[in-house]
Amino acid sequence: MNSKNIFNNDFLVALSNWQRGWAEDQERRRLIADELVKHCENLPEKFKTVDGPCYRKRFILEGEVTPILIGNDFF
Repeated sequence: MNSKNIFNNDFLVALSNWQRGWAEDQERRRLIADELVKHCENLPEKFKTVDGPCYRKRFILEGEVTPILIGNDFF
């Protein structure tokens, strides 16, 4: 893979679709995720692993705060 074309347009579109979400439509979620995974297969390993802490932003929805703070229920 040419280093200039690591993140090609198809990959960036798939990533953008995944980041935008799927509005709780599980069938759409699967299609979007499968498309992104397909494009990630060609990425070099250095973009698929981390060697330190890695965090993901998560929006807390109404009604989730109490279980998280009181019950330590992060999942």
